[in-house]
Amino acid sequence: DQRLTSVGRQPDRSGMKGTAQGNSASGSAGTAAVAVPATATEMAPKRRLSFREQRELEELPDRIASLEQRQKELNAEMAAPGFFQSGGTGIAAVTTELAKVSAELLQCYERWELLESGL
Repeated sequence: DQRLTSVGRQPDRSGMKGTAQGNSASGSAGTAAVAVPATATEMAPKRRLSFREQRELEELPDRIASLEQRQKELNAEMAAPGFFQSGGTGIAAVTTELAKVSAELLQCYERWELLESGL
């Protein structure tokens, strides 16, 4: 049975009769092809954050928490039994604000990830 048992390992050939010694050379080339190439971010050293970026990184968790709280409040308001019976302008205002809060929250998450990675 010459099936591969796991990635990067050669099958056990100790029980096979008449195998050539030349197989070991091709086996080492096969394991080299399995190696995962390093990405550009892994190769490049992290750059140091500026003072402004450090402050922004420190303030982002509080900003995200307040946006998440507001998003939760708006969702609760929309889930109230009489919300959709209140009128079109109220519904439009709340859904517009919820969309803005969600978009800003997404931007904060992306910015936080960028600053944490040091790019």
